[in-house]
Amino acid sequence: MFTARPYSQRAIIKDRTPEQVYETVRSWLAMNRCSFQQATPPTYIETVYRASQPPIQVGLRDDYPKDMAIMMTAFGRDTVLQIVVTQREPRFKDKGYLYWGSRIEGLLWELETPPTREQVLSFYPKEMVNKEIRTKFRFYAVVTAALILVLGAFPVQLEVTVLVVFVIIAPVVLIGVLDTVDYWRLLSRTAAPDQPWK
Repeated sequence: MFTARPYSQRAIIKDRTPEQVYETVRSWLAMNRCSFQQATPPTYIETVYRASQPPIQVGLRDDYPKDMAIMMTAFGRDTVLQIVVTQREPRFKDKGYLYWGSRIEGLLWELETPPTREQVLSFYPKEMVNKEIRTKFRFYAVVTAALILVLGAFPVQLEVTVLVVFVIIAPVVLIGVLDTVDYWRLLSRTAAPDQPWK
């Protein structure tokens, strides 16, 4: 039986009321294509992320549906913001959590609450980032090798070989590079967690 631990982040938003944080979070959720399921303004929002991203998008993305619960609690003049992201299909485990780490970091900067060093490291666990890089590298390496083997298995003219290389193999390699560059950037981010996200 598969289990998926929820992905949870917590931050204290300085000098902002729950009402102010609620409006920003609501806009942030809409921008990230989340469907609202339940709301108790200004303290609670429950949404579903249906993973309806364009299939041609490369780089950091989330292809796995999520349930999200966002709680905003007054704490003196500040507001405690807690976001809990849960995989709808447990068999996908932690897939997509890096994507939401980047989105939550962006939300904190929007709320003028720079994430702490510990938060940045929790957004992008190094082992999780490395695992994604290895998975993508293996996938594109296998696809490229298969194309080369198929090309070499049949006697074809030089012109056809050049055409296949430039029209099929080169684009596959390029897409592979573009698809992994965001994850390399996450490794750089964890190496300098005190710097603003660019």
